[in-house]
Amino acid sequence: MLQHIDERLRRWAEWNVRRTEGGLGYPRQANYTRLGGSSSMGYCEIPDEEAWEIEQIVTSMGEILKVSVRTWYFDTATIEQKARRLGVSHMALRKYIDLAHQYIDEQLKFNKTNYHRDSVGAAPARV
Repeated sequence: MLQHIDERLRRWAEWNVRRTEGGLGYPRQANYTRLGGSSSMGYCEIPDEEAWEIEQIVTSMGEILKVSVRTWYFDTATIEQKARRLGVSHMALRKYIDLAHQYIDEQLKFNKTNYHRDSVGAAPARV
């Protein structure tokens, strides 16, 4: 697991929960906020642009990685329960999360490189 990607995904999950809570007055919690003692102030530590970048990357993933990431970061169950819900072993779920972290890290580096090239006037990379 890549720690810097895990932290970014945790902030993305919090952002996602806060933007979809529907204004009922009782904020939902992602699994990690229960353990970490999240702030009751309603403050989200991730800028919208950063969260949206992660959202787009997760959405672009293959189905098993996308579902694994959403389950891992949004579901409040244990790892074993999450894996069972997905119909995989807990070791397979961990492997999917590792693969997703690698994919996200590569995409973030690619996005940063292309943004830098575009901002200095160089031709964008061809894919």
